[in-house]
Amino acid sequence: EISMNGLKNKIILMKKIFTLIALMTAVLSTNAQISSFPANEGFEAAFTAGLNVQFIPNWTGSEVATTNRIFANTAFPRTGLQALAAIPTSAFTADIKASLNLTGQSNMVMSFYAKSEPNGGPTSTREAVVYASTSIDGGVTFGPATQIGDTSSFPNASTTYALYTYPLQSNSNNQSNVVVKLSVTRGNGTAGGSAAIFLMDDVNFAASATDVFPPSVASATATSLSSIVVQFSEAVGTSGETIGNYIGIPSIVSAVRNGTNDQVTLNLSSPLLEGVNYTLTVSNVADIAGNVLPAPATFPILFNDNVGNVKITEIMYNDPSAGIDSLEFFEIKNMTGASIAVGGWRVTTGASITFPSGLVLGVNEYKVFSRFPSVVDAFYGITSIGWDANQALTNSGETIALYNAQGTLIDSVAYGVTAPWDSIPNGGGPSLTLCDENSDNDQPGSWTASLDLAGNYIGVPIYGTPGGPCITVGLFEQEKAMLQLAAYPNPVTNVLNVGLNSKMNGNYVVSILDVTGKVVLQQTNVSNNIQNKTSINVAGLTAGVYLISVNQAGNVGQIRFVKQ
Repeated sequence: EISMNGLKNKIILMKKIFTLIALMTAVLSTNAQISSFPANEGFEAAFTAGLNVQFIPNWTGSEVATTNRIFANTAFPRTGLQALAAIPTSAFTADIKASLNLTGQSNMVMSFYAKSEPNGGPTSTREAVVYASTSIDGGVTFGPATQIGDTSSFPNASTTYALYTYPLQSNSNNQSNVVVKLSVTRGNGTAGGSAAIFLMDDVNFAASATDVFPPSVASATATSLSSIVVQFSEAVGTSGETIGNYIGIPSIVSAVRNGTNDQVTLNLSSPLLEGVNYTLTVSNVADIAGNVLPAPATFPILFNDNVGNVKITEIMYNDPSAGIDSLEFFEIKNMTGASIAVGGWRVTTGASITFPSGLVLGVNEYKVFSRFPSVVDAFYGITSIGWDANQALTNSGETIALYNAQGTLIDSVAYGVTAPWDSIPNGGGPSLTLCDENSDNDQPGSWTASLDLAGNYIGVPIYGTPGGPCITVGLFEQEKAMLQLAAYPNPVTNVLNVGLNSKMNGNYVVSILDVTGKVVLQQTNVSNNIQNKTSINVAGLTAGVYLISVNQAGNVGQIRFVKQ
């Protein structure tokens, strides 16, 4: 006799066993692969229904049912008792996948018989359209899709079985985690209604004894303003030298194959515009065996090897906007007396940016790049170029590097957030600015926190001049030279010494201003003394950035100091 507690325990144990078996089955199903070739599949096994389910060993379907979506059809098998059927809709694409281990295999071809049957009544004329593609990473990504037959192959009518072949993409050779996908979609037809029933039977995977694999275009790159190199996956025939097979690039006068016939150089009679993006389309090129590119291949073409003097001059990497860095930007400047085409130039940093096609920096022109252009532009009154908002400048310091389109380094700044770098821009409100633009911007001492008040954002004063030069510090430096102004120690804890110019007669007014411009301390009638300095007790000030303003008979000098 079994007690109730004992029975409950047995039931719980059985449930755990069944769960474990189900999990093991799922794992085994997920890892199931066709690994012995030639391999045939006639779809005679019972189908398992579900979403993204392995409905028979080694085969999965996006949605498997009994009489719609993907299902076993017993009415129209080519051989045996049943075939695979699929009915696409406007909201459903029937994705049918086979998993293969092609270790040691090459030149694999999928062949199968397929037909269509009518669906939806006499007013339904939509055909089924089928595409095949190959993945070498287990179905995470797929290569380009190849149409099986054409739009008339599977009409909304009864047809007879015909043999179709799909050569797997050549990169699947000797790969252990290959997935072949057939996608059955709904065609346009000539009227509304349902799409045809697609039927498939007697699939075979086998290596081909002959070359049935079309070439692909691996890359297309401008090597100069007058030449473009197109790299194919294999040797191509004389069609590779047909100029009409290359469109989108003006003034092509010749297409010349290299010695191994897998590379074609396009020569131009008129050069490309520097920094301007073109789109090259390659089509109708066949390999030596006569296999033609399955679909046109398109590539962006841009050449820009300018190495003009362009500098990074201002960086806002950590504004005080609660971790969002809404005002984040950096600025570059054309330091030369001539315009520079910078289209296609790139910045690599926490934000990866490619400059827009045709972008030109005028003489001494600035250009600002921002994370949130709508916010930055509205606040600063500028027009900036945005980058992906999911990327950000690093608040702990990093290198911002500027390259031309051909990969030559133009400028770089490895900014930091602690000494010897000015630490105030790290969330304090000012940008990091290169006020003396002729100084070495790779040196920490060339950069300071901006003193130019741009406005208040979320109640915090923001300093910076994106899109223009540093204003106040440039004037301060001139006036400071007149007054020979100095402040030490800096940073200061208690007593700040302000150095004065002994050659200038009369008394001084020495004021200390906070970042909002408010005077927080002031000494009047400060006279020159033998030490040429005055001392001010700043122990009562809160930590932060302040300005010392010294006025002597209308001559004003200002210098920044940090209270710690």
